[in-house]
Amino acid sequence: MGILDGFRANKAVATIVKAKNAATPDVADAVFQLKQAGDSAAEKLIEALGRTRTPNTVIAVLNSFLDNSTLRYFAEGLTSKDPAIVDGVAKVLTTGTRYDPNLLLEVYADPESPKGLLSKILLAQKDRLKLKSLLRLIGRIPPEARTGVFRIMEEVAATENVGELMGFVGSDDPVIRLHTARILKRFSTAEVRDTLVKLLSDPAKAVRLEALTGVGELSIPVDVQPICKMLRDADMTVQSKAIDTIIKINSADSVKYLLEILQDESEYVRRAAVEVLNEVGNTSAIKDLIDALRDQDWWVRVRASDALGSIGGPRVVESVISLIKDEDEFIRRFAIEILNSTKDSRAKNYLADALEDDDWWVRERAVDALAAIGDPSVVPRLITLMQKDDRAAPVVIRALAQIGDISAVERSWRC
Repeated sequence: MGILDGFRANKAVATIVKAKNAATPDVADAVFQLKQAGDSAAEKLIEALGRTRTPNTVIAVLNSFLDNSTLRYFAEGLTSKDPAIVDGVAKVLTTGTRYDPNLLLEVYADPESPKGLLSKILLAQKDRLKLKSLLRLIGRIPPEARTGVFRIMEEVAATENVGELMGFVGSDDPVIRLHTARILKRFSTAEVRDTLVKLLSDPAKAVRLEALTGVGELSIPVDVQPICKMLRDADMTVQSKAIDTIIKINSADSVKYLLEILQDESEYVRRAAVEVLNEVGNTSAIKDLIDALRDQDWWVRVRASDALGSIGGPRVVESVISLIKDEDEFIRRFAIEILNSTKDSRAKNYLADALEDDDWWVRERAVDALAAIGDPSVVPRLITLMQKDDRAAPVVIRALAQIGDISAVERSWRC
């Protein structure tokens, strides 16, 4: 730019700086003069942002100067020490439509660039960004700068990009795996589902949590077996998330997979399984679970009944109560064992009716359960059982003593 051109450009800039709005003939003429001066005029206008009292006028004019060839001046403006210049340039880049925002990714890769501000600008331009450009950027920036890029990718990614994103699932960086899972969960495809399921066993807690969140948000069928295994996760936060996810999916298959969990040596793991049952279990589901225990050894059955009884909540108790009258004596026996552990007064009347069951085991374990509840109102039913069945006398007398009705014990002996 020659001396004369420079003088004219400075005069045009001064006119724009003083103008209260951009829609005046003087500003239009000044813009024309600056256009004749070439791309460097944009630099002069950017510098003017630091001394004008009407920044909106300068910003409006700058919008007409922003394109791919002048973008470098705007990028430099973002690193200015003058906040007025930085603010004005950011506004132009945020709203501008005559430049390729993907070129700003080169600026983002510069270690000295303002990452936070660039992220806001790029998010505003997300509809014009290309995921491939963002993916290439990931490998060029330090780990601490990647989070902002991944947040932009979450907004930009579309179904057709799933295949490209899969390449990051095997990254050695847990942060990359975390954000990849966060992006992928938006797409309910079989490929995404299978990938998220694999990430359930990721060594990083944050990745496992994100994968659990993801499978729970998919709109396609999900196999709950690997999620049920997460109830054994050593981290309580992950275990709790697994509980919520299984409940959210609410699969009919959950119960059969919980059988193995109910056998776990850890009380916390068994408790997690019962928490799920309290939400997804019903009479049919609990019956299926009990039936599945038929072929298990006694230790497994005791462990399962202890978990369901000692830890089980209202849903389990209500479901088990109705099984006391099941046609299958194995089901009835197991139901009684569970209620024997609950000491839940809601089962009292059902247990009293079980005193007339055809199966001796059911009758005697019902006596023990009633003794544990300790309600004196069942004493007459217990005495009636003892009078009908001599074999029941010892267990009934012990129950009466436990209930605390001493006179009933004495009457039972006279009978």
